[in-house]
Amino acid sequence: MGDFADVAAVRYEIRDACEADIPDIAQIYNYYVLLDQDLTTFEEMPVSMAEMRSRFEEVTNPQNKEFGFPFLVAVAIDASAGTGTGAVVGYSYGLQYKPRVAYRFSAEDSIYLHPAHTGRGLGRRLLTSLLERLRAQGIKQVRSLSMLPLWLFLMPNLH
Repeated sequence: MGDFADVAAVRYEIRDACEADIPDIAQIYNYYVLLDQDLTTFEEMPVSMAEMRSRFEEVTNPQNKEFGFPFLVAVAIDASAGTGTGAVVGYSYGLQYKPRVAYRFSAEDSIYLHPAHTGRGLGRRLLTSLLERLRAQGIKQVRSLSMLPLWLFLMPNLH
């Protein structure tokens, strides 16, 4: 993954994703796919550029919610120079929760961050921006899927 030696000197710009961002998006996503025993993606093999492009198009397709769902990226900006590194360091998107008509005002969200950029409030900023965009599209509920391994619940005296 990209080299971000001095992440303390970085600020972030959040913008709409574009097709040119897909390689960085796929790289971030595939990092989580390849983590041992990680439940984040429910994938076992990295996704190809073609597959990630297909997913991007599914989210942003205008047939979904008239203008498509939002797909946002966070781009690292060198605070001292005021210029972008050119690399996407996080992304978020919304997607229709379920196809049934009663869910037409519900969406599901996803957020992924480059591992060097976690713990800095970037996920919160991406989520806030995403929720604002979804609300503007008439979405009233957003569902998130969080996973915990079953063994956490089966261990005696865990708490």
